[in-house]
Amino acid sequence: EVACFDYEGIDAVKRALAAGEAVSTEEIQIKAKLVAPPLYVLMTTCMDKAKGLEIMNLAIEKIESSIKEANGQIVVKMKPKAVSET
Repeated sequence: EVACFDYEGIDAVKRALAAGEAVSTEEIQIKAKLVAPPLYVLMTTCMDKAKGLEIMNLAIEKIESSIKEANGQIVVKMKPKAVSET
């Protein structure tokens, strides 16, 4: 969950999610998807499970630092995990 109830509001949320997506590399592309405000899901597809989890955790850190600068809040409901290894 990512939310900001200050003046910047949705612009701060957009900026934070863009900062998380900016962590993407050539082989690991991170996408933020809206489920229902304020709930967002980060997704990626990659061949290396450990590297994928590392990049996802880095993306969450970037989102957290960006949204907290705007006096917003983030609640991680579920830590990154591999859905399938095939």
